[in-house]
Amino acid sequence: MKYTSICIKCGQSKGFFRRQCISCGFQPASQLDLAKSLMLSTNFEIQSNEFGNEYLGKTWNELQKIGQHIGCGEPYEFDPDLLEKARQQIESIEQLTPRMVLKSVVLWLSPVMLMIVVVLYLAFRS
Repeated sequence: MKYTSICIKCGQSKGFFRRQCISCGFQPASQLDLAKSLMLSTNFEIQSNEFGNEYLGKTWNELQKIGQHIGCGEPYEFDPDLLEKARQQIESIEQLTPRMVLKSVVLWLSPVMLMIVVVLYLAFRS
């Protein structure tokens, strides 16, 4: 298993931030717990604009150190501003619909498809 996050309850390494911790059994379910779990993962990116994401996560080494502190019973202080951004990111992910995803794919692929059509047109025109 590839570890990409830290359990917010026991500090142990786990896979995807939404998964149940194999050490303590905790599974984040509320938006707040999901946001905290996202913050303690290597997947912590937020949509910064329609063209890309901003990486806000920590390195795996930083996460392991945080996990050790949590494992020793020391609470982790979540930055309130980043926690709100993570919560908003979770909310926006949960609101995605297949139509919204298709629209994004079309938006991103349209310029590429247009270039292919132009190149093919120019190649076969002569």
